[in-house]
Amino acid sequence: MKLIFVRHGQTIGNATGIYDTSYHGDLSDLGKAQAERLAERLKVYTFDAILCSPAKRTMETILPYLKANHLRAEIWPELFEGIFAGRVEIPDELKPYFYPREGIEDLVFPLKKDLPNNHEIIQESVDRIIESYGGRECRILVVGHYHQGGRFIEAFLGLEMRGRFDHENTGMTSLKEQDGIFRIEYLNRI
Repeated sequence: MKLIFVRHGQTIGNATGIYDTSYHGDLSDLGKAQAERLAERLKVYTFDAILCSPAKRTMETILPYLKANHLRAEIWPELFEGIFAGRVEIPDELKPYFYPREGIEDLVFPLKKDLPNNHEIIQESVDRIIESYGGRECRILVVGHYHQGGRFIEAFLGLEMRGRFDHENTGMTSLKEQDGIFRIEYLNRI
């Protein structure tokens, strides 16, 4: 298995440093341009699965790629940055491109535990991906977030989750599995 992790494009909050408004998670103009460039960078790949956080910013980041290639992404609430609890809402205009992960009953994802940095949920998502795709010749794309993404990569590498790996907006990291062990092919490629 090969896995490519991508962080979402720049948001208004990333650009301004203001995160206490209702629009901080919207992509900035630069973020929208990054999403378009990401679609170009990804067109050389074929993915067996595309997994995406339910955050609007992650969906908007991968949307140009999905539209250009007539693809759909699977929403995984456990890929959300922080503890996600509640109903996963896929806006009507995005439903042709996104669908909920199998096993999400009625699109409600309950709060599991109030853990710092969401480590247990991150590990569960990594375990689920390995169970579903590990040991196979396949390529998986995961679209997520800054803090969660670094810990996600650490979990695949079997490292303690401490946040060693930073990602620029739309930075890509590739992991390759060989004999059940994951290694970094490249880190935070722009």
